[in-house]
Amino acid sequence: MLKHASKRHIHASPFPGATWMVIGLLGTTLGMLCSALTVLTGPGPALVIVPVGLLVLAAQLLWAKNFLQTVRQSRGTWSTRSSHGA
Repeated sequence: MLKHASKRHIHASPFPGATWMVIGLLGTTLGMLCSALTVLTGPGPALVIVPVGLLVLAAQLLWAKNFLQTVRQSRGTWSTRSSHGA
C-alpha cells in the first residue's frame, strides 16, 4: 500500500507527465510569443507577458521560481531607490 498521497496520484493518473509537459509547453509558448511581439511592436507587450510566463513556469521549475523571487525583491529595491531620487 502506498503511504504518500502524491505517489497515489501519480499511479492513479494515466498520464503522469502530462501536467509537467503542459506547463512547460505553455511557458515556452508564452516566451516565444513575447519574443515575437517584442520584435514586431517593441518592448511594451513583453512587460506583461514575461511575468505571466515566469509565473506559469514557476509552478514546476525551481529556477523560474528562484528568478521570480529575485525579481520581486529587486523590484522593491528599485522602487525605494526611485522614490529617494538616487
